Amino acid sequence: MRQVFLPLAVAVLFIAAACHLSRAEQSKYPPAVVSVVTARSAANPYPALTQFDVPIPAENFLSTDSFYLVGKGHQLYACQVEPSPITAGGRTFRWFRIIALVPCENQPLNFIPLETAVRPSVLVVSSQPVGDSLTLETNAVRAKLDARRFRVAEEVSLFGHTLLPKYEEGLVNRQQSVELVLTDRFRHADFTLTAQVSPGGFCMERRGPVIATALYRGEFAAPDLKPVPFEARFSLTAHSLIRISIVIQPGALDRETFAVKEVHLTIPCILAAASTLDFGGVHENSLGPEHYDGAGRLDVNLDGSYLFVDSKAVNLKGGGGISWADYNSGDAGLAFLFDCKANAFSITADYNADLIDVRLAPPDTKEKAAVAVETWLFFHPGRPGVKVLGHISEYLSSPPAVEPNTDYVKAVTRFP
Repeated sequence: MRQVFLPLAVAVLFIAAACHLSRAEQSKYPPAVVSVVTARSAANPYPALTQFDVPIPAENFLSTDSFYLVGKGHQLYACQVEPSPITAGGRTFRWFRIIALVPCENQPLNFIPLETAVRPSVLVVSSQPVGDSLTLETNAVRAKLDARRFRVAEEVSLFGHTLLPKYEEGLVNRQQSVELVLTDRFRHADFTLTAQVSPGGFCMERRGPVIATALYRGEFAAPDLKPVPFEARFSLTAHSLIRISIVIQPGALDRETFAVKEVHLTIPCILAAASTLDFGGVHENSLGPEHYDGAGRLDVNLDGSYLFVDSKAVNLKGGGGISWADYNSGDAGLAFLFDCKANAFSITADYNADLIDVRLAPPDTKEKAAVAVETWLFFHPGRPGVKVLGHISEYLSSPPAVEPNTDYVKAVTRFP
């Protein structure tokens, strides 16, 4: 039955897409076509996360949850429709922001509402709240969060295999955690504060299908220290990238007394035979020139495209990533992707305890500026995941440009 249903479903989707393209030709508006423009010389099958603004006619306002991009060979890409910062509009149209995964090659994509009973088989992320827990899931990654505690994630699995083990109350061993490290203005002493979520401080800020984001509001706290309010976001994309960002707003910290030294993430990782850390960057085989054998502390500084820096480094340029992978297994790997223009970055891998310590040091900020750090995590199936690490790192820092065609925009916005 399944073998019969799948071709039939694909045929229905092709017919539906063709019907919409045909309807667009008869519409008073020209077809909506968006152009993907990338500087990459070679295409990569792993899609890129991007966004663009587009006006949508009033007749399609009720179809904003069913828009898709259609590319070569009727390949479909899901769209997430959100409010746009462009406020122009009226009775006949409104601007919307489109979040989408797009192919990493120069090509036009048709932008259409696909009204069909059969949902396309495309990359999506789903969210399922149950009590005080939230599960975000793609076709590859499942991440469980606790609404009462912000500590990276409660558990993360890849294709059903647990890579970040479930947090267990009462264990003596170190587990996942998020801490803020302050230093006094003379840099003579450090103070460690632990993330605590405020009552009612958890909510779903964005729901898929392309990206889902959980928002935490709370305080970094420690005995005898004034708490430091924060906002943190845990996002999962449809192509299984995890983004963790933490923001401390201006005025939340006594800058005359303290400075932010770093944000410290502790991430336990089940990689039974992990023995290699590979640097990723822009390289013909997506691997950097440095390899680490797992012995002792990793504390390396590099120049060029492959950047892995300790928390004392400043004013570095570029981006990169690093992957901790189990090459004896086909289902275990974890990569970190980061932008060194925004944060200095340090990783220590403790193979005896199966722990990774990640330290992100924000640049010095002015009195009225927010303190913000972020990193992307990519749980991947060992060697195949490492091979796309450089590509992912590159498009995160320089995503493809996507713009709707001028004729369509002019026609839709002609009469407010």
